[in-house]
Parts: sequence; structure tokens; C-alpha cells
Amino acid sequence: MACAPAELAYPLPGPVLTSTQLAADILLRRHFTAPTLAAANRYGLGPDLHQLVAAPPGSLARLNAQQRVSEQLAALALLVGSTTAELDCEEERADQVADYLLDQAARRIRRYTLLAIVLGALGTVVTGGLALLEVRKSIYRPVGIAFGLAGAALGLLSLYAPDTRIPYAHRRNALADIGLVDVGPVATQPRTLAAPVWAYLTAPAGAAGALSRREALLHRWQTTGELGAKSSADRQRLLHLLFGRGGTYAASELQMRANFYDQLESSVALMKQELAQLAAQVAALPQPYSVSK
Repeated sequence: MACAPAELAYPLPGPVLTSTQLAADILLRRHFTAPTLAAANRYGLGPDLHQLVAAPPGSLARLNAQQRVSEQLAALALLVGSTTAELDCEEERADQVADYLLDQAARRIRRYTLLAIVLGALGTVVTGGLALLEVRKSIYRPVGIAFGLAGAALGLLSLYAPDTRIPYAHRRNALADIGLVDVGPVATQPRTLAAPVWAYLTAPAGAAGALSRREALLHRWQTTGELGAKSSADRQRLLHLLFGRGGTYAASELQMRANFYDQLESSVALMKQELAQLAAQVAALPQPYSVSK
């Protein structure tokens, strides 16, 4: 099952302005709120937005700038949809394989339980028959004990059998883009996530000094939940497994991977709110009703 879309690079439409350049642009600050302007600049839309608000209403330059910005916003919205679709697909893929392993384990437990019941019943019948035939107790009692031990062994097998594991590869791994502070250097450029999505995840999620969405995910994954409860050795092994190129997974580890993808998908989906606010403020600008001569 392949979840990867066509690997088409989506660079930022334009350069990202520095905070000094952004603060000095009075036109942009006049028409856009600070959070929306910061988001637009993060996605490389600052230069085109400046051309849009600087052009006279009704001019050809205004019309062209309006069209460029609209196309870029539409492309960004499609990118978010494509990214969340891939993340959701990876989540479902891991869940499906985990369900398969859990079903295999349940079948094994049912098989051992059935065998234990059959052995117990057979042992009762055999020892009862031997007793009716007045066979010496020194003969049929050990037989009954043997059947009982066999049934107990099957019961223990159903409880303590090792987890079923399965090879599971992931050439494209968005979790690796989020970074591994314990395994290796944090990536400065995303390998799977497109540049605008990466810019959104690495931007501060609130006031100055607040964690970015990427940092919040890392903190949550590595200090709480499934990873936080593991020993140091198990935690390190899971980090390499979940954030690498794949390996041999148990059902619980695939469920953990699916959970991480679900959280990452939710974070990326919130990017739509920023784009919607930006689109609303662009729509509120004076529209080019006619082209001046």
C-alpha cells in the first residue's frame, strides 16, 4: 500500500522578508493584522502582497497581483490537503497492519484455549475410564496429572507467547522530518514535508518564546505517552524504529506509529486556519473592478 503522492517540489513562492523589512513595510501593516502578515511572509507571499496593496485599485498591475496571490493561496490549500491525505493514509496503513497482527494473536490464543479445553476433557474421560476399569491408581493418576500439566502449559503459552512481529518499511517518513534529538542532528530542511508546511510547523505557535508546533510534538512524543513510559534502552530502539526507514514491528509499535501520524496530521490541518484568515483579509481589499486605460 503506497501513500506517497507524486514527489513534486513545492518551494516558497517568494523570499521570506526579515522582521526589519516587514516592520518597515507600512502598506502591508496597514492592510493585514500582525499574525496574518507573519503567516503570509512565512509562506513567501510578502513580495506579491506588497505589489497587490501598492498597485492602484482598478489597474492592470492590481489585477495581475490579485490573480497571483489567489493562485498561490489556492495552491497552498491544495498542498495542505495533499499533505494531510498522505499523513492520514500512513496512519491507516499502520493501523491496518496492527489490526492484522492483533487478529493473528487472537487466533493463536483461541487455538491454545481450545486445545487446553480438549485436553482437559480428554484427561477427564481417560482417567474416568481407567477408574471404571479398576486400573490401579498408580497408573491412571499420573495420566490425569499429565493431561492437567499439558492443559496448563497451553494456557501459559496463550498468555506469554511472544508478540507476532512483521517487517514494515517506510521510505517516506514524515515523522523523521519532525526530528530526533536523541538519535541524530535535527534536520534543517524537510525531506518529506513541503517547504510551506515545514515553515508552518517550525514557526512559533504563540507569543515570543513559545514552542513551535514541531517542538511541541517532539516534547509530547518523547516525554509523555508510550515513549515516555519506556525504559531508556526500549525508548532508544523505538526512536530508531519509528523515525528511521522501517524495521520489524509489533502491533503495539504500529499503533504508536499511527498515533504519532494522527497528531502530526492534526497539527498540519490547522494550517488551513491561517490560510483562511489570509484569504479573508485579501478578499477585503479594494477589488479591481475595471482596468484603467
